[in-house]
Amino acid sequence: MADAAFTAISLLWITQLIWIIQQPKTSMLISQALLLLVAFTIRYHAMYYPILAILAIAISKQKIWLKLAGIAIQICLVGLFVIYTSNENKKASGQMQFSAFGGWKLANNALYLGDYIDQADTLMSANLLPLQQMVKQYFLARHPPIDLLSHDDLNGGYYMFKRTSPLKQYMYLIYRHDYFSKDGYQYFAGVAPVLNEYGSYIIKKHPAAFVNHFVVPNLYRYLYPPAENYVLASMFDLDYFLTDFSTNWFYLSAFSTSPKSIRIKHQLLKLWPTIALIIHFVYLFSTVIFLLYRTKILANRNVLYPALLILCLWLMDAAFNCITSAPVLRYQLLVLIVAGTFTLIVVEYMLKNAPSNNTSVPNIATTVE
Repeated sequence: MADAAFTAISLLWITQLIWIIQQPKTSMLISQALLLLVAFTIRYHAMYYPILAILAIAISKQKIWLKLAGIAIQICLVGLFVIYTSNENKKASGQMQFSAFGGWKLANNALYLGDYIDQADTLMSANLLPLQQMVKQYFLARHPPIDLLSHDDLNGGYYMFKRTSPLKQYMYLIYRHDYFSKDGYQYFAGVAPVLNEYGSYIIKKHPAAFVNHFVVPNLYRYLYPPAENYVLASMFDLDYFLTDFSTNWFYLSAFSTSPKSIRIKHQLLKLWPTIALIIHFVYLFSTVIFLLYRTKILANRNVLYPALLILCLWLMDAAFNCITSAPVLRYQLLVLIVAGTFTLIVVEYMLKNAPSNNTSVPNIATTVE
């Protein structure tokens, strides 16, 4: 449900940015800021959206004061949401933080370096030493070989969710409870600041190992994203989850989806990692050719600026996924739709503007409409 909502809002938002570049109106500055805020509240994957929005507003044809006002509106809206969320986190867990999940994810990412760095580090802050000791014991003992490309059944979140993970064991040590227990969020958020500090320390101290063993494997996964939940039995597909999840969400009293229908869904969606790989490579290749195709492209903002905006979207999304997140298919729906659509526009443009044909340059905002 969140995937569909986030993708739909993001599509409206990126379309609004293209119109701001092409035919800006004052109302668009407000509407894009509201769309950005909604996307931000649905999924923190939108954390790089404000940067892209500032870029679009900066290159739009508007008065300077309108540009500054548009940027200020989105910063204020997102800033208020961050402050509100941080205060709510403090009420729930006693810790002033925007995202407890972020601290866990950063430490999780750092532990993917565990087999490749020296675990005898004692130079870190004293409050990190108990966690470091648990991490050291885990990696010195016999443990499953975890690799982002071949042995990670949790798609980049192994050390967050496995019960034997040092991160989970550290939480047990502090609170004697799991985050799935009663008041679990309090425990989850309570250790998040320490995990955030630990993950930052490890990554900053071992940047080369982080790039080699986390970023580069994630780049492969970004280009060929795991289908993940789309080919696994979800909590709504299984009878024993009906009472706890499906009934509460959809007020169901019986499980009516046939196993055959679920298998058909899985078979269809299994094709999408390969389709995603094709879209990524065709988009990048066509964009390079497009920008080098003819010099008049570089002189026409109706073509150049939207092309650069979408390229920045692809680059920022790839960087966010590879450095901080976990590349999976459902997180790439926006980029795949936008990149695939723009590729078709690029091909059409180049066919219509072959050297023997002298047609005018199209307005991409009109094409998107």
